[in-house]
Amino acid sequence: MTPGNENRRFHGTKINCFLGLDGNITTCDSTSCYVCRIINESYRLPPLTNRTFQRFGAGVYLSATSSKSNDYCKSVNNNEYKYMFLNNVLIGRGKKLKTNNKSLTSPSPGFDSVLGENGEDLNYDEVVVYSVDQVIPKYLIIYK
Repeated sequence: MTPGNENRRFHGTKINCFLGLDGNITTCDSTSCYVCRIINESYRLPPLTNRTFQRFGAGVYLSATSSKSNDYCKSVNNNEYKYMFLNNVLIGRGKKLKTNNKSLTSPSPGFDSVLGENGEDLNYDEVVVYSVDQVIPKYLIIYK
């Protein structure tokens, strides 16, 4: 990847409603429905106190591997479908990492993102950006 590049990457997340099913085109107001929050407000950086596993700190995680992003797709309320975004991501100059660094809040100086590479701690690629301005949701994929 070269500096200034824009790539498409997947992001799987949680939904609490039935958006896109049976003609429902209205997003919900639930703060825990991340699909509707991304559609209505775009991405947010997770709080530093977030207790979920963040391999490279508090950023927005994306992958070129849809099956990796599928692992983060969660549906509640008996919704049997999964929801995943395909995004345009401004990767810029990515710092390649193969081992976890959970304390990151930004990429290293001179870099725009973190590129998690397969190897020591990762089975699949990851891109992490620490500015929500670097990721634009383009498509919502709904599937079983």
